[in-house]
Amino acid sequence: MATTADVATTIVAVDGNQLREAEHAIPTTLAEIAARHELVIVYSQAAGPATAQDLLTSVRTLLPRWRVTAVFVDPPPRLADADVGLIDELLNEGALAVTVTSSDDPGPTAEALAIRLRADYAYRLLYDAEQGVRLLDLARPVPSSC
Repeated sequence: MATTADVATTIVAVDGNQLREAEHAIPTTLAEIAARHELVIVYSQAAGPATAQDLLTSVRTLLPRWRVTAVFVDPPPRLADADVGLIDELLNEGALAVTVTSSDDPGPTAEALAIRLRADYAYRLLYDAEQGVRLLDLARPVPSSC
């Protein structure tokens, strides 16, 4: 919901398994990014204890005046043109789009969206208790320590 026409579009892949451990650190980081960029969060709805609704609730609490909308998408290669178009429309309307995928790894879906939406930035958000939240370039491999 940035106010200038030349705002960067950013895609952030979030592993649902890290949400509970990170508590408020992940939603806080995402809210900070959303304040400066058009943001698409790609959330992996894995078998972990945290759900997409948990993330939506946390982000909506931090950004109460924002329109935060979830879109369920198939991972590539089944990512539908209609879903990409809907996400693009949400961004153009100033919404924060949370795309939820059933894949264990949100990276490939985030990468496909970044390419198809012509995003300026694409990151993988990682969390560990020692280093906290980190944003890594999605094009780089995930460090083996993660």
